[in-house]
Amino acid sequence: MKFVKTIIILAINIAFSSCNADNIAPAGESYPLSALVKNISASSQLKEEKTPLFSYHPTNIYDNNAKTAWFEGVKGNGEGEYLEMQFFTPINIHSINISNGYAKSASLFTNNGSVKELLVEANNQAITLKLKQTSTPQSLALKLENVSTIRLTIKSSYPGKKYSDTGISELSLNNSLATSVARSVNVQDVLSIYRAYKSGVSRGREIDSLILKLTPEQLTSLLSYKFDRKLDGDLNDDRLLQFINSVNIKPVLIPAFLNAALQLDNSIFQTSASAGDPYVEIANIIWKDSASGIPFVKSKMTENYPAQYFLLKHGDTRNVDDYLELFKSTGVEQDFCCELMPSEILSLNGDSRTLKKIGLFIENNELEESVTKELQKAYMSLSDKLYD
Repeated sequence: MKFVKTIIILAINIAFSSCNADNIAPAGESYPLSALVKNISASSQLKEEKTPLFSYHPTNIYDNNAKTAWFEGVKGNGEGEYLEMQFFTPINIHSINISNGYAKSASLFTNNGSVKELLVEANNQAITLKLKQTSTPQSLALKLENVSTIRLTIKSSYPGKKYSDTGISELSLNNSLATSVARSVNVQDVLSIYRAYKSGVSRGREIDSLILKLTPEQLTSLLSYKFDRKLDGDLNDDRLLQFINSVNIKPVLIPAFLNAALQLDNSIFQTSASAGDPYVEIANIIWKDSASGIPFVKSKMTENYPAQYFLLKHGDTRNVDDYLELFKSTGVEQDFCCELMPSEILSLNGDSRTLKKIGLFIENNELEESVTKELQKAYMSLSDKLYD
């Protein structure tokens, strides 16, 4: 046992002193926006009657999908319209990467407007960046320190051949965490946290306090270890929820925690099939009622009720087809994950497109009676909400 303990401690020391082999980046890593953005808002967004509300939502700029975009929604070419991002913890920005305009296709890029001059405002500084008229990702120098909130304003634009709307498809920031963490725990204490989670024993205040003393680099290394028993898995233990709640108390740890969740496929974030979706649990606690967590959930989304419900609850009805198919196969009795019934979920933030999808689904599918009744209820409720 002493030999095994020595090997484990040696492995931890190595993990803390260098980049490990599990695709976890070393200290100073640039975090993706889906691990940094606490809240994102826009002065306006394009809305079209036959498309879902989130078709041009500001969260599209960091969903790692160049086929989606944010478009401003005012008359004219969008000059003066802006995006604003608030981060979990202050960051230092070294450069900015942008896929300009509508990068979904060459024709859509040409027909729609793109940004010519982008005004960047943070910490009482204002910097104007000049962008090229191309959807190919472009990197621009941007040096800003200790940024908690950043505003990006369309100062001028390249007009589209067919539409005046101006948009951005993808955006990322080369960054590092600005907050310095003076206190950190020693290797033995990290080993105590690891053993507690690995074994599934009941945790106490001592472990919680140790988590709060971790540096982001120590947390990243800890989460890269292989756990024999998955968290929040068999026997419905709540270790993952306890861990999320502990990390959520200390904002500087949130980016490292979310980034590890995005990168790790074989560690504590995997659960048993009966345990639900750990990524939805993370989003529900970290982002609460904010739609800013949608890119995080979609990046790891599996075909289950919690993930589908999270998106619909926050107004992203682009997944209504997937939800209807899932509801068809599982039925009313299996929809146990949510505080709302399927009819309430579908009508909560549904739009005219959702209403049409529900009607066609009832018409074109052989459904259980209980499923049909629930969908009919959703149809009537949403119809009343939209057209009363």
